[in-house]
Amino acid sequence: MAAPISAAAYYRNHYPWDHLVAFLTRHGDELCQREFAIEGAYYKRYVVARNAAELKKAVWQFPDVKSFHVGPVYSGRVARHAEREKSWPVRRELVFDIDLTDYDFLELESPDGGVDMARCDKAWPVCATAVFVLEWLLKQAFGFKEFVVVYSGRRGVHLYVCDDKAMSLTNEARSAITDFLKYDASQDKLRASDNLVTMANTQGLSEALRYAFETFYIDKMGLFDDPAARVDFVERLGLSEQHLPMIANLAEDVLEKPDGRAMWEFVKTKVESLPHQWMRDRLDDMICAYVWPRIDANVSRGLNHLLKAPFVAHPKSGRVAVVTDGADYYRFDPAAAPRLGDLRNPTAFFQMRDAMSWWRPCHVLTQEEEEVEKKKGELAKTVPPNAPTPDVDMEDLAGVQRPPGVQKRKKKAFVRKRSPLSQVYTEPSQ
Repeated sequence: MAAPISAAAYYRNHYPWDHLVAFLTRHGDELCQREFAIEGAYYKRYVVARNAAELKKAVWQFPDVKSFHVGPVYSGRVARHAEREKSWPVRRELVFDIDLTDYDFLELESPDGGVDMARCDKAWPVCATAVFVLEWLLKQAFGFKEFVVVYSGRRGVHLYVCDDKAMSLTNEARSAITDFLKYDASQDKLRASDNLVTMANTQGLSEALRYAFETFYIDKMGLFDDPAARVDFVERLGLSEQHLPMIANLAEDVLEKPDGRAMWEFVKTKVESLPHQWMRDRLDDMICAYVWPRIDANVSRGLNHLLKAPFVAHPKSGRVAVVTDGADYYRFDPAAAPRLGDLRNPTAFFQMRDAMSWWRPCHVLTQEEEEVEKKKGELAKTVPPNAPTPDVDMEDLAGVQRPPGVQKRKKKAFVRKRSPLSQVYTEPSQ
């Protein structure tokens, strides 16, 4: 395996600066009015660049550079706090930061007390489900359509809402949206609140959340394969054994089941047979508690908050924070993300290139829009097979040699497909 390249070498030779600038200026904002910060020997805010070349030089030449961060667009020249009467933050993407360490039911600690990367990788469906819920609610409740999903490089995901109207939201509006979306716990902090479950129902999410919980959390992640996780679930359920003799031995019974799925089916059968509706509703409370996004509210509320840029190499993991398919994010494998140790290999070139192809905000299709796209596809099939096409693969012309096992990427229009949960969620009631 090749030795890892330094962070400075990555930002000098590999980072996609032109793509970053195109992303940040797509609505006509001037790059020189964006605030950047660089992390290295020290942390430097209020960095300004007029173009990609200037930003690249500022980052890779920074002493002991580790990463860099992107902040808001200012009304004029980027100004420090003491100069805010002259220029102030006015625009920024609405960003949501999901960190797996904020989910109290996940065991992510490594033997040395740090974060175990393998456990974070296994828990990626938690991140993917958070993205699904946020995208769905942001579209249904607020009308946003343009999203970019970025792997954090270590233990989470960042969701960028890129609509022009999202860019212009005030701090008050951002706070209101964040409060609407954030997780709300029951009074004893063990389950989701009734208000949160009600919102999930009215927004048409209930079936999707249960599907995600059973398919991704239980089956794929093996959430209840660990006996301690089973007991914890029963304790969080909070049904009194004194008044419900039929579940008096539930904590012991779940330990006898052969796997997590069998345990879950057993608990469902037991709880759904209970006499009162509020008791049966506890399962929905628990599902919401496990799958609802745990967002870092401070990142979303403030216009002047900075966040690590997409495609930054994470200082601790060495992984590149690549952009993922904004609709097919469940398939993303964080363990396969390019690393500083891989970037001399040809395979990493194609990984980076493919990830960059998603770095263009585009809305997830509604069912009606998908039907239109389907009809367009059927119409395209009527074009004569010998008709000329302008589609040329520049890599083939340049003679780029692909390493063994790496296939040529298929040409396709940049159109978001529907979520893998689309077959189970329902339209919100009118």
